[in-house]
Amino acid sequence: MNNKKIKNKKMTSSNSSPKTVRKQSTTTSKKDKNGPPRIYLKDYAPLSYLVPKIDLCFELFDQDEGNTRVHSRQLIKLNRNRNKSDRRFPLLVLDAEGPRLLKISINGRRLINKDYKLTSKNLIIDLTTVDFLANFSENYLETYLEKRGIVLEILVEIDPVGNTSYEGLYRSGNIFCTQNEPQGMRKISFFIDRPDVMSEYVTRIIANKKRYPIMLSNGNEVARRESICSGGAVSNGSDYHSVTWRDPFLKPGYLFALVAGSLGLVRDSYLTKSGRKVDLRIYCDLGDESRCLHAMSSLKKAMKWDEDTYGLEYDLDTYMIVAVSTFNMGAMENKGLNIFNSALVLADPQSATDADYMNIEAVVAHEYFHNWTGNRVTCRDWFQLTLKEGLTVFRDQEFSADMGSRAVERISDVRFLRLYQFAEDAGAMSHPIRPESYIEINNFYTSTVYNKGAEIIRMVETLIGVSNFRKGISKYFELYDGKAVTTDDFLHAMELASGTDLTQFKLWYSRAGTPELMVDFGYDSENKIFTLKTKQLLLDRDQQLPLLIPLRIGLLDKNGRDIKSEQSEVLIVDKKENTFVYHLPHDMSYDTLHAPIPSINRRFSAPIKIHAPYKFEDLLFLLAYDTDEFNRFDAGQQLASKLIRDLLIDHQQGKYLSLHPGYIVAFGQLLADEKIDLLFKAFCLQLPAVSIVAEELPCYDYLGVYHIREYMEQILASTYDQTFSKCYLDLALELERTTYNIELPSVAKRALKNVSLHYLLAQTNSEQRLEWVDLAYRQFSSADNMTDKLGALSELVNIESEQTVRALEEFYLRWKHDQNAINKWFAVQAASKLPNTLDRVKLLLSDAAFDIMIPNCVRALIRTFIQNPVALHAENGHGYDFVAEMVLKLDKNNPQMAASIVAAFNKWRKFDEGRQGKIKRHLQYLLKQNLSKNVYEIVQKNLDD
Repeated sequence: MNNKKIKNKKMTSSNSSPKTVRKQSTTTSKKDKNGPPRIYLKDYAPLSYLVPKIDLCFELFDQDEGNTRVHSRQLIKLNRNRNKSDRRFPLLVLDAEGPRLLKISINGRRLINKDYKLTSKNLIIDLTTVDFLANFSENYLETYLEKRGIVLEILVEIDPVGNTSYEGLYRSGNIFCTQNEPQGMRKISFFIDRPDVMSEYVTRIIANKKRYPIMLSNGNEVARRESICSGGAVSNGSDYHSVTWRDPFLKPGYLFALVAGSLGLVRDSYLTKSGRKVDLRIYCDLGDESRCLHAMSSLKKAMKWDEDTYGLEYDLDTYMIVAVSTFNMGAMENKGLNIFNSALVLADPQSATDADYMNIEAVVAHEYFHNWTGNRVTCRDWFQLTLKEGLTVFRDQEFSADMGSRAVERISDVRFLRLYQFAEDAGAMSHPIRPESYIEINNFYTSTVYNKGAEIIRMVETLIGVSNFRKGISKYFELYDGKAVTTDDFLHAMELASGTDLTQFKLWYSRAGTPELMVDFGYDSENKIFTLKTKQLLLDRDQQLPLLIPLRIGLLDKNGRDIKSEQSEVLIVDKKENTFVYHLPHDMSYDTLHAPIPSINRRFSAPIKIHAPYKFEDLLFLLAYDTDEFNRFDAGQQLASKLIRDLLIDHQQGKYLSLHPGYIVAFGQLLADEKIDLLFKAFCLQLPAVSIVAEELPCYDYLGVYHIREYMEQILASTYDQTFSKCYLDLALELERTTYNIELPSVAKRALKNVSLHYLLAQTNSEQRLEWVDLAYRQFSSADNMTDKLGALSELVNIESEQTVRALEEFYLRWKHDQNAINKWFAVQAASKLPNTLDRVKLLLSDAAFDIMIPNCVRALIRTFIQNPVALHAENGHGYDFVAEMVLKLDKNNPQMAASIVAAFNKWRKFDEGRQGKIKRHLQYLLKQNLSKNVYEIVQKNLDD
């Protein structure tokens, strides 16, 4: 799945004996003070019961027809490999939240109240007391349950229309759809709702033929009836039809999916390497079909890439994607039936930016890749979430790198990691990629589990080599296809394929926080020896052991060329302190003034913070000459960050501000360099984000960093105004001569053109700035694509001008009926740095185009605001008041969205005393309210941290 996810579940409650249940009440179900129970990895127990087959029948009704009914028929067997230290016949415990039980039977015999216990969360059956089973001897009953099993049939009623949590079965507009990861099945009926319950599903859907002509589920369609008589509460005589789907592959319930509605369809096919023809379908709202073509093209690229790279073919006859407008996540990899947020499917030049196109390609690929890394092999328990998500993010990053610029993809991935995951590591919700405990599993669909998890997979590939890594992937499927496994199982496959011992490397999976590495280096010019020393900063109080870190290193000579050495390109840092010696060629001339300069952590080979004794001139040299493009970019970011921090200190001390002339010259050389890739240049010319710099300070000062960053941009803009002007006009002219396309050269030109526009508008000269404001408005008005239109608008919203007002009005009138496009309008205003941004956001909450019940609207307006450090952290504290207000409002209906908003407080202990006090009061107030588990866990963790 891409993005965040779902609700409650006790890890071992699904299949437990009375003894296990009592243990949960003191351990697994241990409460945090007066809060909900906390679940622990150490308490995982194997399934007591297996469910090899599940048949489902859905009778879908609208509100005027009555509630939807779900009939389930589950084959349940006693697990021979269960934990036998408890009683011989464990209780059968099924999870449920919301379904109303109408009927229950075992082997066709209806159960009465005394045969089971029904609680608000569970259905509990002691099979030894069920009348016809009680007559068996214990030995016979054990054999019977292990070999033959029982057929448990349950009929329930649910209300998808009233389901505003968007978990389980719910309505998105006029479409029935599901979201079951991680624990949505319990909102549909009574199930053992764990990821290690692997079942074969057959699903029949019955609904009104006119309202729901399209009815989909996992697998392949096996039966269809065009006219049937429904047994539901139907009084209008509507015609009903049914469709039956069968998925031949075992899967956990979280991968079950259902969609029904009146939908548009884009259809294509793909011929696999083995010659199988796969039917490809993308469903969307009627009228949006033309905007699905890029997603279809992306799917076919992903299918080919997975075959070429890993030899993995698709395994069903049909692959379907459905775009829905109301969805808490980005997308969901349900077997054969992916359900997507429409924002990650629909695209055309007028309504989608270049970034949208790239995101769609990446997310379509991500969900397709899950077919193997997540579906065919899945997680044993939710603590293992990174097993599928970290691995699949790594795969989609590699796919994107192969489809575009590898250097730019790496820069983008690391920039995201530093902006969000490093910040997560520094906050109250810091956790390892494999957490040890949780209250609400949805709170752990995080950048740590996903993006840091991907970096840890990347380190495995670095350690064992690309060839061995691909062998390891093959071994992984050979060993575990059709199974629910752990991260240790994944590493075991890699060890077998490569012959590498990864025991020490496993520490990465249980270590929270961002590792820090001190690096020192020196050069003995007489003996031509370069020495590099490392020291891991470990927490003695936690008795931390050193990690195994693959550190990719290069040495550059005085001319910027890589120096060849007998030392490996990748250094293995495996002790608290390591020393590495380079014996350099004697025929090369060096001296102490021109010592080799190390390029450290090339390609960002490890997700760590490096502290190295680089001089200012060293970083200028690396920016100019490093042959590793990521490190060349990073040298510029380090330079800018250092200058911002130094200037901030000068400002605080009342000193006159002066930007280092060497940096100004280096920036100009980069701007004028015609040899480098334009997209790479566009990235390099952007100063580091406010949050990244501020969060390197002992006390986070977002506003101070923002003002210094603005000052730097103003100096650079005024120094190179003519160069930026020429760059902008030349690129604009080149782009006007071509039709809009998303090929890399055109994307690069638009990116650099909009960066140039940004710097032109950063100038302080009032007359020139008016000229550039007019230029920005002309770009907005004349643009034939959303990239340029939004690029201009995102600059104008930071300027109080008539042109800004006109542009906002024109955009709204054009796009107010297109939810995905108008969300860009909300987001660009919430990201504004103007002092009245919060007032504007509050006003937009009541706009006719905004609906707080639609997650994409909340993301666009409210979540964009909390990611705007300048507006959120205003000294008056009104931003914090707004966050608390929105959390309580959202938590009533959509706890997942509320949790994503309250996360704005996670770093409050790093702020000054005034801001700490304001946030703490809000956290204390929130804790006294009737909170969801999602929000409670984050608030409680912040106060306990």
